[in-house]
Amino acid sequence: MAENNTNSINNNEEYTRSLKRKRPCHPVWQSLSWNTERTFIFCNLCQRQYGPNTGVSTIKNHFVTNHQNEWKEIEQKITLTTQPTEVYSAKKIARIETLLLRWIIRDQQPFSVVEDEDFRDFVTELNSRYKLLSRQTISTKIQQIYEKQRDNVKEYFNNYNGKVALTTDIWTACTNQAYMSITLHWIDDKWKMNRILLDLISLHERHTSTVLVDIIYTVINDFNLCEKIIAITTDNASNMNLFEHKFSQLLSNNHGNTSFHRIRCAAHILNLIVRNGLEEAKALIAKVREFSIAIRSSQVIFEDLKRIFAMKKLPLLILITLLEPIYQATNLLSASSYPTFGDLRMVFLVIADIIHKAQQENNTIQKRMADKMNIKLNKYWEELKSVFQEATILDPNNKLTPFRSDKEKHEARNIIHTTYQANYATQNDILEEVSFNSESLHGFLRNHFKETYKIFPNNGDPLNEYLNSPVEDVDILVYWNAKSREQQKLH
Repeated sequence: MAENNTNSINNNEEYTRSLKRKRPCHPVWQSLSWNTERTFIFCNLCQRQYGPNTGVSTIKNHFVTNHQNEWKEIEQKITLTTQPTEVYSAKKIARIETLLLRWIIRDQQPFSVVEDEDFRDFVTELNSRYKLLSRQTISTKIQQIYEKQRDNVKEYFNNYNGKVALTTDIWTACTNQAYMSITLHWIDDKWKMNRILLDLISLHERHTSTVLVDIIYTVINDFNLCEKIIAITTDNASNMNLFEHKFSQLLSNNHGNTSFHRIRCAAHILNLIVRNGLEEAKALIAKVREFSIAIRSSQVIFEDLKRIFAMKKLPLLILITLLEPIYQATNLLSASSYPTFGDLRMVFLVIADIIHKAQQENNTIQKRMADKMNIKLNKYWEELKSVFQEATILDPNNKLTPFRSDKEKHEARNIIHTTYQANYATQNDILEEVSFNSESLHGFLRNHFKETYKIFPNNGDPLNEYLNSPVEDVDILVYWNAKSREQQKLH
């Protein structure tokens, strides 16, 4: 019989190599065999002969026409044992590369991650037909993304009519290389807070005020922000005092910007206050650190220690009671996704109350710490409270509430009225003098009180209507967005 005189095509190594060179191996070939001399192939079902170079299409047509049941079985086998071949379009490849680059950027992965053997194996397992980009290509493409995004930011702010603020900080990496970050903050047309890192600059010179002015001015001038910047928040280093003077003068002389201010970082001030206080607890803290090292390896001792702390008012617990509110305040003021400027006065008043209360305690360490913290707080408080008065008033959650005395409230009203009249009030909004009969003592007293403390009736004035209304528990940006739709006067 033919089966005894022939060999299966798939068992013939020479023919199999030929198939691999010419075409993919199709299951239909398993139903054909060679003749003894290997000069032709024939169908195992009907013995029909074909030349050795016959293509798979001819064989498939033969089975579809003459062996329909067997062909259905072959098709089922193909469906179960093979995966559909997806042809990657240029659009598909671009999408994959975009996701890869975005992951590297957002997760701050090194460019060499694409050369990592395990990562390459992982990608190959997902899809063996995708070829990873090289490290050099990754570097080039990310630089292109940066340049494109930079141009987009420039174009955006060329059409932006609002004001912006900056935050900046300098630190030294573990490689002893110093860096300075410049972050931009603004509120868009939909009253949403936004922030982007404008630049991250390596510093190779001393951090003098002149060097910092040159660097920051170059960056913001490149983005055409010199007329739009109203403030920069920095730490409290001494070089920043001279920086403020030089930078303000530069913006005023070159761009007519006279509204720029430097704001001291409130979170950094809180840090300085705590560090000043902890100087009085150095010995106690050193003992606690040594003790913590000793008990770190024993969970049982650690649990016993927690129970002891819960039962007794140990010195460390007293310090935690003093410092915990400052820690929470620091987290609050360090946020950048919502406005915090209006909370500064309230936060510092509460911290001052906590410190003053601690100064009255009998605990020696706590009192000494509170005394030193109060000294540092007083160093900055006078400047701080004058900086954020207007922001406090324009926060509908606060308004005049954080101003404790009547005198403070009247002074705050005077400040916000002066700013409003100078910048935002229209001619119709200018308050008219309220006439009193000056011949009567009552009229004289009312006039004097009005002029001294700037007390005015609403008279349709939106600022007075705002100040005279109760405080509200609202999102400040949502509130002013709604108000701006009613009347474009207070922003």
